[in-house]
Amino acid sequence: MSCPSHIQTIEHKPPDLIKECVDKDYHSILRTTLTSIDKVNKTDFETLRTTFGGLANISRATSDQLQGLVRLK
Repeated sequence: MSCPSHIQTIEHKPPDLIKECVDKDYHSILRTTLTSIDKVNKTDFETLRTTFGGLANISRATSDQLQGLVRLK
């Protein structure tokens, strides 16, 4: 699709339909959520995900557990 026709296609759409496409699967939503926190990058996210599995376990992690993750120190 050429740029002008693409612009014509979206020019009358509401802003929420024009926003950047974000995957809707749990992994992508969790990554987007955690990396929106200052100083948490994709590598940090992967460390948290592989160590704790999901948001519930991450939120229950103790300070000692989080400090034990080398990348997040």
